This record gives sequence, C-alpha cells and structure tokens, in this order.
Amino acid sequence: MIALTLAEVAAAVSGRLAGADPAAVVTGTVEFDSRKVTPGGLFVAFPGEKADGHDFAAAAVAAGAVAVVGTRVVEGVPTVVVDDPLQAMAALARAVLDRLPGVTVIGLTGSSGKTTTKDLIAQLAARLGPTVAPAGSFNNELGHPYTVLRATQFYELVFMALRALSRLPVVPVPKGLIGQPIDSREVADRMVELALSEPAGRVEDVGGPEVRTVDDVIRAYLDVIETWKKTLTLPLPGKTARAMRSGVLTCPENRYGHVRWEEFLREVMHDSPGARR
Repeated sequence: MIALTLAEVAAAVSGRLAGADPAAVVTGTVEFDSRKVTPGGLFVAFPGEKADGHDFAAAAVAAGAVAVVGTRVVEGVPTVVVDDPLQAMAALARAVLDRLPGVTVIGLTGSSGKTTTKDLIAQLAARLGPTVAPAGSFNNELGHPYTVLRATQFYELVFMALRALSRLPVVPVPKGLIGQPIDSREVADRMVELALSEPAGRVEDVGGPEVRTVDDVIRAYLDVIETWKKTLTLPLPGKTARAMRSGVLTCPENRYGHVRWEEFLREVMHDSPGARR
C-alpha cells in the first residue's frame, strides 16, 4: 500500500484511534490473515463464527503491524476502531486509489466466466505496465478492496503518475520528499531468488539502486521526455509528507538492481514513443 499515517487511515475509514500514534506511518501491506502480516503493515480484524480476528491482533502487531483495524480495542494493541471492518477496507481502498493518478481500474461483471476473463485481461495489461489483479477467484466484496490496497510504487507507477501531471499547464513539484523507486522486473528477479533459496523467514526490505528526491525524479522525467513546461515547487503539509521527507520509504542500506530511473525512461520512450503524450 502507499504510505499513509494512522491519522490519515482513521480519517479515510471514519474511525477513531485508540492507543495508537497518529503520526505512525503504514508502509506495508494490508492483511486480514495475521500470518501474512509484514513489518509496517496494517492488520484488519474480522469477527467470525469460528475465529475472531481480534484474537490475533497482538500476534499481528508482534509480527510488525503498525496497527489493527477492528471493531473493538485489544489491550496493548494500537487500533483504528471502526463499525464495520469490511466497509473500512473499502473506504481505505477508495482513499488509496484517489491518491494514485494515472491508474486505470477495470471491473468485470457477469454470472460466469469472470475469473478466466480477469486472468486473461491481467496477462495482457501486464505488458503495458504494473498490474494488480485478484488472486484466484477472489472476486467479491473483500477481494476488491484487498486487491486495490496492493497497489504500490514501482518505476512504472511513478511514470504513469508523472505522465498525468505533465499534462497540466504547470507541473507541481513536491518539496523535499525522498523515495527509492525500483524497476518491477528487478523486484521479480528478487522474488525468484527468494523462492529458489532456503526458507529465511522475514527478509530485509529492498529499494532501487538510488535514493532520489521527488523533485529530482520529476525533473529527470521532464528532461527525458523533452518538455520544457514550467514547474512549481510546493511544500506539502501533513504527517505523511513529513515522514516521506525523513526517508521512511527508503532503505539505502539495501539497494537492489541496477536500472536507474533515467535508463527506465529512455527504454519506455524508445519502445513506446506515444508515451510522451
């Protein structure tokens, strides 16, 4: 998921914070299975007939979850208290999608054939850019927000966002934000390495080969696509922006891959000249 503070998460889901630091930043995935929680993530506790997710809230936090989204407070667990966890996930997915300019959402409906059609579209869309699709037949009111919340920041997503921004008369440039974007193909290489190696438990986060300011990333994009539009540097308020200025989304000690941002841009421009528009 894209980075959000707990205050922003609570606002998005119309919840209240209990025992949680509003400035804490969620940088990992959103999960409803405590066994899948990773450091920096968010755990959603669903009540159930046979098992209650709140019983696993402490374990999720011990595994690295920043907080739990649930209907009640669990002692010692930072919680975003909501009336309905499923509605909260849907609202959070909507908030995340609103912050990802340039993203195309495709929805399918019908009485049969949805899963096969979804898989075919996902394979085709993956040739055009990073694609997130429901796993298996997870095509329901839970699978939809869960899928949206898997959207993250690779070179391709940064490119799509900047392509949308560059259509404006003046390109806004956020001041002082720091990131470490990476080529999704190199992430795939890393996943293959891990899959073929011995079980290692929790593995270290990795980032791209360079830690870059967002200002630098935007100006490099404008230079490569050969546009001389005016830019406007804007200081961004809020706790998420402050966290990004501090480098919360970087891991400079774990640089991975070798494809630099400019190299990725030149490759895209060469393969798809229409991407300039």
